[in-house]
Amino acid sequence: MILQKSMMLFHLLEKEDYVTFASDVQKLTCSEQSGLVADLMSAVSGSFTRDASTDLEKALEIVVSIGSPLCRMLPLVNLAIDSKFDNLTKILLDALTRDFTQLHPQQKEWIKWDVVVKVDREIIKELDEEEEQLWRTGSFVDTRLTTWITFCDLINSAYFMRGSLIIRCYRSMSPLLVEYLSRIDPLSPIIVALSKQPFIFSPQYVISELADRITQFLSRKWALKRRNYVGILVTSLEFMEGMLKNEGTIIFLPQMERLLVALLPTLNDYAIGEKRRKNVRAFQSLFLSFSRNHQPLLLKRIIRLIKDQIVKVDAEAQILSFLVDLYRQQLVLRGVIDEEYSSCLAEFWAVVFIKYDDCSHASMFYQSLFLLAGLQARMNHRLPLLKDVKVRVLTPLQHQLSDYLQLRRLQDKTDGEGENIDLSFLPQVEDDSLVRLNISLRVMKDTFHHIHQALIMCK
Repeated sequence: MILQKSMMLFHLLEKEDYVTFASDVQKLTCSEQSGLVADLMSAVSGSFTRDASTDLEKALEIVVSIGSPLCRMLPLVNLAIDSKFDNLTKILLDALTRDFTQLHPQQKEWIKWDVVVKVDREIIKELDEEEEQLWRTGSFVDTRLTTWITFCDLINSAYFMRGSLIIRCYRSMSPLLVEYLSRIDPLSPIIVALSKQPFIFSPQYVISELADRITQFLSRKWALKRRNYVGILVTSLEFMEGMLKNEGTIIFLPQMERLLVALLPTLNDYAIGEKRRKNVRAFQSLFLSFSRNHQPLLLKRIIRLIKDQIVKVDAEAQILSFLVDLYRQQLVLRGVIDEEYSSCLAEFWAVVFIKYDDCSHASMFYQSLFLLAGLQARMNHRLPLLKDVKVRVLTPLQHQLSDYLQLRRLQDKTDGEGENIDLSFLPQVEDDSLVRLNISLRVMKDTFHHIHQALIMCK
């Protein structure tokens, strides 16, 4: 009997006889209504267009009122998420709001959490399937997410979109979605980059919270794989930098250390091409916004973490080279020695002495060390320390570089003359690495010359 009635109802829908359809739906028994409500809602919603008739709208209003609220809830949620028409969405959301108030408290909690998670997974799945089209049109944000967050607002359930979803929609977010996310998660680095709104929080709270959120953001495997992460990162760091300029702002050094360590992989992200320079500038700008007495302490600490293998980064020697160069650039400002950096110089040299087995990979780092020592010599600064650095740090590196290049020349010679000398223990080196090694050797010779001159003058 119920099958026969359902076939008749679907036939009426096909004929677009919505008045008779609505009348026959109301004549169904309670048991029949509960059994057919999900299919009927789907069928009527599927008949909607942007300019659907009033009769069709009334028919849907009747369908979404049959059966029990719990039976209707999940089909209503799914249809509301998939709705592409404002008139359809309004009817479904009105029904959802009405039904939600009639649920038992335990059922309400189920809707708030279990249903939210289920639909979130469906959204992720749909986005994965249609990402390129949705990226171009922005239709995903306007039809799916906007509807969903409206529903979450209605049932007082905060929808914390996962970051991997937000970042995909970063360029095409509607103002409504930005406003909603700003409300529920204002200090997410992605939302900060999108909204750039003033906050009612204290600068100190914003700095602390944003530092943790950026660190967390960068720890996600998907973060650096998204093509637009640079814009999000740079904008949120610039915002944080502005907060740091507020007078009297106190920072928690271990927290800033974690943030700077999390930023290290972005400095060598050559996959993004020229955008990498933006990451480097953002790192430098944020670092220099800290107070002068904190800066050398943070640099020493990060280098020690890398040296002790507590923090592991790709292209380690290049990262260390960048950090040593940063220290050198701040040691002398406008021709004057900076006292904060100078007071840490002995400890810095002790931390930064690291020898690598493969000189070809370490050439930039060694070059940075020689440049720092050369600057110290030219400024005639702390010469007793420089004399000790020459013996304990620079001379061992000089011997290693000289021996390494001599072995390379010997290898080239034996290869050319066909001599049978086994030099296979030397790692393979690209041509540009040999060029860098020779540049480092010239910088080393210049540095020893400057040191020699400085030490003679101080006698």
